[in-house]
Formats: sequence, structure tokens, C-alpha cells
Amino acid sequence: MDPDLDLANAQHIDLVAARRRERQTRYELACLLAPFADAKRYRALGFATIADYARVHLDLEPRETREMLRIGRRLPALPLVEAALASGELDWTKACEIAKVAGPKTEAMWLDRAQSVTSRSLEQEVRSSLYDSPPPNGACEPVRAAARQRLVFEMDSVEADLVRQMLALARFQANVTSEEVDDGAVLAELARRVLREATEPPDGAHDEYAPSAEPWRVTLEHCPDCARTTSREADVTDEIAAQARCDSEIVDMVPGPDRGAASRTIPQRIRRQVLHRDGYRCAVPHCRHSWWVHLHHLDPFAAGGAHAVENLVTVCGLHHRLIHAGLLALEVADGQVTAEHADGRRYTGRGWAA
Repeated sequence: MDPDLDLANAQHIDLVAARRRERQTRYELACLLAPFADAKRYRALGFATIADYARVHLDLEPRETREMLRIGRRLPALPLVEAALASGELDWTKACEIAKVAGPKTEAMWLDRAQSVTSRSLEQEVRSSLYDSPPPNGACEPVRAAARQRLVFEMDSVEADLVRQMLALARFQANVTSEEVDDGAVLAELARRVLREATEPPDGAHDEYAPSAEPWRVTLEHCPDCARTTSREADVTDEIAAQARCDSEIVDMVPGPDRGAASRTIPQRIRRQVLHRDGYRCAVPHCRHSWWVHLHHLDPFAAGGAHAVENLVTVCGLHHRLIHAGLLALEVADGQVTAEHADGRRYTGRGWAA
């Protein structure tokens, strides 16, 4: 017999057993930590938050503590996942992913899936799935994120109220309703504002820092033959594809001497004229948005509308989304912009600059 092979097998058994015990320990910690935190027993020990307690006594970072609490609270509703964690058969990282989407109908399916794919693949599949929906078909196929994704997070009640007030304020400023624009779209627009503030240019530098040059950077692939617009990373909604066709950078990837050449759907000189005319802000009456705005064709470009100054209008991301969803129409007459919503609201406001 080979003594080296015997030693390797013995150490392999010990390593696997240690790894199993580690998984079981994390499971036990989550089961103990959740009720301890929910009952706020850390206060009796002189700590203001569970994160402070966990950092001092359990050597856990706040992110780890949040994950522990989330799993500990979810496990009672996921008996199969709990049993797999308790026995040490299920990896902790995979359990955290499964807990995001598994429900009573799909828990067993997601547990089977976790045993057959890598943690990275499981993470991608979970990201593109809704709660209690089965795993995607075709384990060997490349995973693309769904056109729409669901984000779930927890916060203190007081902070949650602040988020609701922020969403309401953003809708008020854009004069849109919750039926027209969902919370996700509003949060995305607010995220763009935060990113803008992180890289805000000098005052009055409109020419050098066109605010709508990059509303977002997502690679879309458009086939002129079948007119389909797709993405390698995610499915694309019709509204996003339509917005991109209005105002985007085009890279020619057809084989040939021009492969890699870049151009814009709207020439830069036209873009500058439109932005200057509209004061570098959304032209929809009463809207205050002024950064990372888009240019929109009043007569659709796909239907033959020209890249002409008089056929273009500056709009923010929220209003551009509404226009291409068929929920908002803009009219321009005598230098005045009129907005009409699908629910009948109609208002005329600030006109174009001369």
C-alpha cells in the first residue's frame, strides 16, 4: 500500500469533517443570534445594537451579522434547507442564496439545484428569479439576468419612513404617480443623482460636461435585420430598448474596415443645441431634473423622425420611460411644451428658450 495515499485520504476525511462542522457551527450561530436580536437582549449587556454586540463578542462584521439574522429568521419557513444546514451537507453561501427566493413550493427544487451548480452560478440564477419561482431550466446554459429584478432589504422603521418620503418627493418633483412609475424606477433615478454628486463638474461647465452623455452604460446588441435588441448580461425591456434607440452611442461590429467605429444616434452638434435650448433640464413642465437627461424624438426616429433640433426634446429618465411605455405624450406649439398623461392629466408650462 502507498503510505502517502493513505495519509492523503486520512487528511481528506478530516478536512471534509472539519468543513461540515464549520457549516453546522454557522447554522447554530444563526439560530441563536436571531431570537437574541429580536428580543433585544443585547441591550441588557450594555450594547445599543446587535451589530455592536456581534462585533465585540462574536467577531462578526455588520454584513455578516445581517446575513446571520436573515438566515436565522428565514429558516423556520424552510425546513429542508434547515435540515441540510444542520447536518452540514449544504454550503452556507448557497443557503444564503436559496433563502432569498425559495418558498414552500420551490424549496426542494432550489435545494437540488444548489447541489449541482457552483455558488457563482447559483447566485446568478437567484438574481434572475422571483420569490417561490423554480430555478431556470438548462443548467449548462449561460445565465442572463431577467429584464426586471427584485431587490429585498431590511431597515429600521424610522429609516424606512424616510425612504417613503424620498420616493414621494421624487414623484412630486417629476409630477408622476405611483401607478405610472414604480418604486424601482424612482430609486434608479435617485441613484443617478447620487452618482452625479460624486462626480459633479464645475459650475457653468455645460459644454465640457454634457449632463446627458452617459445616462447609463449598458451594452445592447441590435440586429438591423430582425430589429431585436438584446444584451449579453440581461434581458432588455421594450422601454429600455426604445430609450436607447432614441439617444445612444453606436459601435459598428459588422466585420469589415469600419468594425469598431463609434457614432451617436444624435450628432453632437445637434445634441448641444437641444440641451442649450432646453436649459440642460427636462422640458416636461414643472419637472426639476437636470442631470443625465436624455434626448427624445417627438416624431419617432424608428418611424422616420429626423435628428433635427425641432424634433428633439430633453427629458429625464422617468419621463422618457413613461413616453415609451405609452403613458405620457409631449406636444410642442408656439414654444410651449404640453404634457398629457394616460389618465387624462394635461398641463402646459415652461417654453423652449429662443
